[in-house]
Amino acid sequence: MVNIRKRLTCIGIMILVVTMSVCGCGVSSTGQPRDTEISSQVTSIVQNTLSVQETEWSELGSSTAEPVVFTPLQQGDVVYDSRDTKITIGEVDDSKIVLIIDGYMVEKGDDGTIDLRADPLEEIEVEYGSSVELASQSMSSGFDLIISYE
Repeated sequence: MVNIRKRLTCIGIMILVVTMSVCGCGVSSTGQPRDTEISSQVTSIVQNTLSVQETEWSELGSSTAEPVVFTPLQQGDVVYDSRDTKITIGEVDDSKIVLIIDGYMVEKGDDGTIDLRADPLEEIEVEYGSSVELASQSMSSGFDLIISYE
C-alpha cells in the first residue's frame, strides 16, 4: 500500500511538471516568473493625434464623412474597421506612426490614380506632421482614406 502511494505521488508530480512545461506555466526561459515578464511589457501612450477621413465614391458621385480623430494613441488601437478593411496601430512614437493594414488598399498616385495591379499595402509609415491618401483597389466604386498624423 505504501509503494502504491509513493508511485501515485511520483506519477502525480510528473504529470504536474509535464503539464506546466507544455502550458508554459511557471518560469519563463529568462528565469523570471511569467507574470513579471508580461507586466514589464508596457506599451507607451503617445499624446499626438491621428485623424482618418473617409470619402465614398462611385460613378454617381462622392460623399465625404467628417474625420474621426484619435488621441491618445497606442500600439494595438484599431483606427479603421469598415468595408472589409481594418487598420491597426503597429508602432507609434512622437516622430512617426506605423499602421498595419488588413484589406485591399493602395497609396494613391501623385495624380490621384489608383494602381489596380499593385500589391495591397500591408503596412504604411506616416511621419509626424504629414498625411497619406489610401484608396480601395476598385474601378466603378470604392472609398479613399486620408490619414493624418499630427
